[in-house]
Amino acid sequence: MNISCESTARDAMMLNYKVLFVSDATATHTDFEHNITLNNMMLTFADVVSTADVTSLLKA
Repeated sequence: MNISCESTARDAMMLNYKVLFVSDATATHTDFEHNITLNNMMLTFADVVSTADVTSLLKA
């Protein structure tokens, strides 16, 4: 759920990790909640990316 993933991402950022938050690999109960979580991550805590973006980065 969004709370545990969001909390983990925030903690990682505070420990100076570069955080990638995978938008299509996380979920909430509603699209509204999901979009709020992605927005929170994007504004402060992480780079919001897709699974395809991560796959491309790993291949490079």
